[in-house]
Amino acid sequence: MKCVIGMLLLAFVRAEVLRIGVHPRESAAIGAAVLAIDQAKKDGLLPGWTIKVTMSATECVTKQTVAAAIRLYSFGRGDAFIGAVCSEECVALANYLGHWNMAFVAEGCASVDPRMKSTYRTFIGLNPPRRRMGPIFVQVFRQYQWRQAVMIAADNGCSQQAWLIREALMDDGVEIAEFQRLPEYVNNKRVLAESLEKLRARGRILLFCFQTPDDTFDFLLEALAKGMLTKEFAFVTYWFHPATSRRAPWDYTTRTFSKEEVKLFKKAYASVKFVTPETFDDQSSSEFQKQVMQQNLQVLNISTGKPPSRSVNLYDGTYLYLNRVHEAYTRGIDFRNGSLIFDLSRGAKFKGVMGEVVMDEEADRDPVYVMWDYRPDWSAMHSYATVRQVLSEAPHELGLITCNLMKVVNFTRETYWTEENNTVPPMDSPSCSLGQCFQDRRRDHFVRITIGISLPCLAVLVLAWTICIKRAQHNLLKSNWKIPADDLIHSPHVKSTITTSMLGSTLASSGGYLADSRITAIYQNTQVCLHPLNSRRLTFNQAELTRIMR
Repeated sequence: MKCVIGMLLLAFVRAEVLRIGVHPRESAAIGAAVLAIDQAKKDGLLPGWTIKVTMSATECVTKQTVAAAIRLYSFGRGDAFIGAVCSEECVALANYLGHWNMAFVAEGCASVDPRMKSTYRTFIGLNPPRRRMGPIFVQVFRQYQWRQAVMIAADNGCSQQAWLIREALMDDGVEIAEFQRLPEYVNNKRVLAESLEKLRARGRILLFCFQTPDDTFDFLLEALAKGMLTKEFAFVTYWFHPATSRRAPWDYTTRTFSKEEVKLFKKAYASVKFVTPETFDDQSSSEFQKQVMQQNLQVLNISTGKPPSRSVNLYDGTYLYLNRVHEAYTRGIDFRNGSLIFDLSRGAKFKGVMGEVVMDEEADRDPVYVMWDYRPDWSAMHSYATVRQVLSEAPHELGLITCNLMKVVNFTRETYWTEENNTVPPMDSPSCSLGQCFQDRRRDHFVRITIGISLPCLAVLVLAWTICIKRAQHNLLKSNWKIPADDLIHSPHVKSTITTSMLGSTLASSGGYLADSRITAIYQNTQVCLHPLNSRRLTFNQAELTRIMR
């Protein structure tokens, strides 16, 4: 009798039906969800359950995405919506699904306002939020001891992320000497050339981001032509997911370029670093793509091209949801309650495509970020460092404060900063004090030579040095310089104490001279000490320089 009752109970347990809507951006990614469901069955999750899945591609059209959600809710009361990439559709879905208390596992939605989480507690994110990139860059800047940078970004996705990075760096005390926001699609070499001129005059660490590979192509070729892709500058780009179009942009341009131009582009890209959330290596990526394409053809009877890199999130999101439903059912919790699935996803850990996936306290993927570099003989960028979060209870080897979540840079191999195989990272603009304005303080400009020297030799060297200084001063006094004031970039301490209005009023009261102030500035990427003579143009002649040098 007990055996019969047990079999009846088991049959009752296995009669559960789960209804899922899988709606990625591209139909090529749908097979990733099928793979995740198969893997969940192999792992013993939800044995005997009937899993009903509706599938369609939304193409980031909000109306299509919302319509798919309404159909899922209206016909049979769906239990979860998995997919969605673009922020607009994600915001709309969060409102609908939150009101219905249906679990929403997002494939993308990296830029959605985090306040949505506090309003609708059913929104689970498998793509790391864009706001995470800011703290990552803070750690990267600390690692390389950079305290100044310039930024340029195209409108839309690039500029949204650029603002978050800018705010995080400024909060950490980094000076953003120039921030330029260009149209979403620039397609104008003259505009890029003018932007580069301003950026070159204001800093050495350049963070850039363009929407299209074509604009990246034009931008870097202009930088190469201007001689900026050297050990003097660092070019760093970023994106909120590890898109292949940014790891090998020459394969994704829409314009036709000659072989020589592509060769120059690859040469220029050897000076670029790329920061992105973690992805798997090229071999694993190729194997996963083949599996997804096979599922698309055999199970779904659709023939597609290669699935996008985001299909990893679709796989992980589907598996996470099934894993949490299994956990809820085991605990006797209502697995159809989207808010409870959200709570169970906080801090969850499971095995995804790339390895262990960890969710944070807001049910967002806790990411590992990767730094990539490139060499001209490679087909695409390779990773050389990771930036991850760890909880440490003892002093870390990098000297970071303990007992907090900390970003730690871990180098897996040595990287080159220019195509000349230079391994020394560029320095940001050095400070310039009086008496040091014409001295380049970069470490890699010094060659240490051990010399045994006597006092008479030392006296001769001092005398020779004095003669050189006097000769330089004499040549300087004979010069007549006319420099546009707009080309001068003042140091932070000067900018904080001398504003344009103060400068104008002081000049007016002193006959056009600032009699008792010397200003440290950058002119054409060179540290100089200047004395402003008027607010519109700076004119130096022998008499005025004599006045300044006193």
